[in-house]
Amino acid sequence: MKLRTKTLILTGIAMTVLFLIVGFISSTILMSGFNRIEDRETKEHIYMIRNVLDAERASLLVSATSIADRADTYAYFSDTSNSSYIDANFSDVHSQHEFFDVIILADTTGQIIYKKFYDRARNRAIDFPSAYLTVLQDELKHNEAGVQKSGFFILNGKPGIVAVYPVAKTDDSSNPVGCVMTMRLLDKARLKRVAMIENVPLSIKAYNEPSLAEGFKNARSSFDHGNNYYTEPIDRNIIGVYSYLRDADGDPILLLEIDIERDIAAQGRTVIS
Repeated sequence: MKLRTKTLILTGIAMTVLFLIVGFISSTILMSGFNRIEDRETKEHIYMIRNVLDAERASLLVSATSIADRADTYAYFSDTSNSSYIDANFSDVHSQHEFFDVIILADTTGQIIYKKFYDRARNRAIDFPSAYLTVLQDELKHNEAGVQKSGFFILNGKPGIVAVYPVAKTDDSSNPVGCVMTMRLLDKARLKRVAMIENVPLSIKAYNEPSLAEGFKNARSSFDHGNNYYTEPIDRNIIGVYSYLRDADGDPILLLEIDIERDIAAQGRTVIS
């Protein structure tokens, strides 16, 4: 074989390898770009879900505040036999226009002086569930007087939102005589309405649940290292997006997951191919 022929063959091989390398690098860079776009877009969906739920938390705190700041609420703590106050503020008809499912008034020792549990599905008040009452009484006994707070919780496997606001004279001239606690349960119907805002399936789990699926476990590990969001492909077509919510003391309490179709990644694969 002549030297010229050998040179041409080697040059052809070298050019082919070079084109393959350039193509691989270009494809990798291009797909990396699509993956970054996918990551940003998917996080915006979970960010919106978190914003909606946080807006509900803020609204619940406003609801508790509006009750606690009233002069007749302060007066009721001195005269709990005043049934006209209860009838005017917490009747079943009135409750349909309130933002909460549970209302509790408690003194500074944590002693409950009034409580009511609304069942939205049945549109009426029901007997206060003992499982809730036991936990809430313990929480109120350890609640610091004069402190307002709000956050998320999970009780008996059911998530919700809680807000606590101190009751004192409206001119702040006295020490708190107790607090108002309001709660809103995040039942399946409510969570479905939240998920419909972004048109994605939404799952919620307890942050410290021992038997979490792998995706939730990986997300929790990421959050424990200071991250607020986590994504993990479920397969070529679906990606799981995760975040979390905090309780009234600022600790992580609920894990969120939404599943999103990987349209952007699919576009990237189409462009590359």
